Amino acid sequence: MAAARSDRNPVAPEVKVERVFNFTGGFPDCAACGTKEWACSNGVGNWKDGRLDFSLTESIPSSFRPTKIFVTLKGNYQCGGGDIWSNVNVTLNDLLVDYKSVESYSSSSSPRCQCNHCDGDRVFQNDLFSQGFPRFNVRGVNTLQIKASPDQPICLASVSLKIIFEAPEYRNVYITAFPNPKNGTQNYPEICKAETNFSPCSTTGYYQTSHGESTKQYADVMFKDPVSPSNIVIGVNMRLYANFPKYSSYSRPHFTAFANTQQVDWMTIGEADERPYYLCQFCSGGSYFRTSRPVMSGYPGYNYGGWNTMGFSLTNYQYAVGTFYIGRVEVELVVVPRIIL
Repeated sequence: MAAARSDRNPVAPEVKVERVFNFTGGFPDCAACGTKEWACSNGVGNWKDGRLDFSLTESIPSSFRPTKIFVTLKGNYQCGGGDIWSNVNVTLNDLLVDYKSVESYSSSSSPRCQCNHCDGDRVFQNDLFSQGFPRFNVRGVNTLQIKASPDQPICLASVSLKIIFEAPEYRNVYITAFPNPKNGTQNYPEICKAETNFSPCSTTGYYQTSHGESTKQYADVMFKDPVSPSNIVIGVNMRLYANFPKYSSYSRPHFTAFANTQQVDWMTIGEADERPYYLCQFCSGGSYFRTSRPVMSGYPGYNYGGWNTMGFSLTNYQYAVGTFYIGRVEVELVVVPRIIL
């Protein structure tokens, strides 16, 4: 199966939060780093103890964690004179992000910490908290703070902040959905009559038979949710084992897979499947359907703690599609921990 498939474009699951803080004050006739608005850690301008408050307006999925933090200072350094570098530390909610000593790139023609001089960017970063940066407040105010040694103050025009939120590692939960003998299924031995070599499509002895109109047939199977309450489902993949009629090259139908009415994937039946659906000899199954990209806020319509339906629709608006039979569906649930920061 699968001569044609739906488009796939998986993306790395992350959310970026970016902020730029511009300082004010300084001296009206003295530009630094392209602006006359700046402040220094020794109290010149509106330094405000180097505290920069912010809150999130972005939508962050509950399973995401802040794993990488980048803080870029733009300004002048070593403003106390002498050869000692400025010691600077950056904290977020009073927890250290990064610490380093920074120097001024001055010259006789462009002396340090003078008007029209700019030492440029210095980057502070932290990617050590793979389980999420502690104390981060997704739903409230966070405080970024810049501190410099008193004997070597710094003067900043701006501070840029970037925080990357990432999903925890994926984990797959596997379960097989079988036809329910009490729900419109056909008993395998009855179909095969005297045959003894049963098809691998059914391992229970039952097939789910499709129903509908001549140009559109539908069948489904169900499974009970196996996912722990501490996890959320972000993707549904499935491998279908079924038998289909033989189709001519011009009448290959459109085949779509659903999870609780949410479309998962689609394909058309290809030449490899153009054979009779002798249930007792063949299984034209093993067709794989997958979610094109994770839904990090939780897969729409998934029924936690209850029954979920894996449905399949076979459609051709010009030609009859015939009956198809589902033997089993191997479901692969992609899950991540349900984390609330």
